[in-house]
Amino acid sequence: LTINNKDGVLDNTAVNLAKFHVDFGNNPVDATLKLVGLTNYSIDATLKAKLNLGDITTMFPVEGTTLKGAFALDAKAKGIYNGKQMPSVSAAMSLVNGYVKSSSFPAALDKFGFNGTVNNASGQMADTKIAVDKFAFVMDGAPFEGRMTAENFNDISYFLEAKGIIDLTKMTKMFP
Repeated sequence: LTINNKDGVLDNTAVNLAKFHVDFGNNPVDATLKLVGLTNYSIDATLKAKLNLGDITTMFPVEGTTLKGAFALDAKAKGIYNGKQMPSVSAAMSLVNGYVKSSSFPAALDKFGFNGTVNNASGQMADTKIAVDKFAFVMDGAPFEGRMTAENFNDISYFLEAKGIIDLTKMTKMFP
């Protein structure tokens, strides 16, 4: 990690994290970050992670909650962020064999999974697209699945297709 600022002007501050790696047990997280300026941020960043949620919650317990599943993230951002403009973003996320059990509710959220992407090549809100090709879970024996897209965050357009039953009373007991 290097941080440079030769003249004390915030916009001339440069941060370079050429390589970041941490293993949470057998769960690798890798990242890079190049940042120039602290008011008009020029960003070039990557983040990759493969996490076994059961391992993570062993190290960082969430009281009364059991989590399991394989979560993966691969994200990149490059460009300017200044409150009016955002960098181009490309991200893919997935969860396989997810499981959530709360001590406040006897049933688990099981077989939870999704594949999703976020893309914005131009950095403009109108060009942002979020897609979840498939999400699914089983709650107390009741399956639920679907897919969705959302795009153009200046004048949002969305599509959602879902099939199944969600008992909101049970859901609020799991996640009060």
